[in-house]
Amino acid sequence: VIRIWSTVDWHMVKEFECHGRPAAAAWSLNGSQLAVGAISDDNSLLVCLWDPHTGQLLGEPIKDTTRRFYNMAFSADGRTLAAASRDDRAVRLWDVETGAQIGMPLTSPTDWIRGIAFSPDDSKLVTGGDDESVRVWDVKTGQQLFSPIMHADCVRSVAFSPDGKVVYSAGHDQCIRAFDSDTGSPVGRPLK
Repeated sequence: VIRIWSTVDWHMVKEFECHGRPAAAAWSLNGSQLAVGAISDDNSLLVCLWDPHTGQLLGEPIKDTTRRFYNMAFSADGRTLAAASRDDRAVRLWDVETGAQIGMPLTSPTDWIRGIAFSPDDSKLVTGGDDESVRVWDVKTGQQLFSPIMHADCVRSVAFSPDGKVVYSAGHDQCIRAFDSDTGSPVGRPLK
């Protein structure tokens, strides 16, 4: 079951039945779509797009028979959905309208990806994970823009600043780090 709650008074706004066991979810920036990655009864993955106001499924689910996801993110324009795979340590991009995969997966070499976010202009994607690294990718080419930024423990959350110039990461090393999204140069000192 998927439940949507009001953050004003914490009452349940909507409840609707998912196709499988929900594992990850993401809102589109304008709030018109809710993406849910669910594990079906045969252990395959279904990525479903929902209208959160009506609880109606928007189109056919995106099916992936071999992967499960820890985290998902919409691009700012709502046209692309990124999902970080638990199984093969990769990020896949899908065209929201057609359900077609875009390009090759972005692969992290050593461990699970726990955090994922698009830049405000959708040109970059940042990932962070259990390999203690933060990586910034060029969305069009699928290439990393610079060497990974390292934490001393696994990274759980990543985000861009509103202007897209700075990336923030938070990890189990109890540090929040900030760095330039074009060069990887540190911005200030880590916040402990």
